[in-house]
Amino acid sequence: MQSVTKLRLFASPDERRLLFATMERYNAACNAASPVAFSEGQFSDRGLQARLYHRIRGTFGLSAQMTILALRKVAGSYRSTREAIKEQNKMLAALGKLLKSLTEISFREHGAICYDARVLSLGRNRVSIWTLDGRINLRCSRRSSNDKSPV
Repeated sequence: MQSVTKLRLFASPDERRLLFATMERYNAACNAASPVAFSEGQFSDRGLQARLYHRIRGTFGLSAQMTILALRKVAGSYRSTREAIKEQNKMLAALGKLLKSLTEISFREHGAICYDARVLSLGRNRVSIWTLDGRINLRCSRRSSNDKSPV
């Protein structure tokens, strides 16, 4: 079962640079995989992994699991966008309006990373996160819903 947890991380300037560099590389990998997924219509996690895993991992220097997570993000984004367009087109067709079609997806440089237990572990007041330069351990606290401050 997946869960989403909002945490406030307490990171030094060097740790922040590592986190942002990791985020940027991860999303660059997503942007490299996206045109292939789109042009080939390859929106399954396993299919995209079989097609691009070695190329993405080698090019971007991500760990094995981060590579899989990046490819999973790309495939999942196409699947959810395709489903949303399908639902929108039902309404548009009923109204006699032009239908939408799936277009290539791009990912923001500082877009979210979907972590799993292999790259992020959560303790009572600490979190261990994989970065491009190895794991870092940060102090953390639960975020309140109105706290909008970044990392």
